[in-house]
Amino acid sequence: MSEAQKVTKEREIGMLTREIQRRRNDVQELLNLRRNEELAKLQSIVNDAIKAIGVKQGFDLILYEGIAYTNNRIDVTVDVLKHLETVSDKQRSEFNK
Repeated sequence: MSEAQKVTKEREIGMLTREIQRRRNDVQELLNLRRNEELAKLQSIVNDAIKAIGVKQGFDLILYEGIAYTNNRIDVTVDVLKHLETVSDKQRSEFNK
């Protein structure tokens, strides 16, 4: 292989390497966007559940991010999970109609 052919092949390899990296970055960006969309949906569902529990049980304030301590007596996690399960079951039954 001549020197010119080697240089040409090295350039081709460099271009292909950059193209692969660009495509990898594109895929990673799409994955991040999709993950953020799904997390936003889940956060909205959890927020709705927390609000519903707060109204139902007459709470004045519920904090759920950055909590350093909570007394088990006032922990509403189980109630929120039950509410989410009820909502999920209802959505599934409506979907199967």
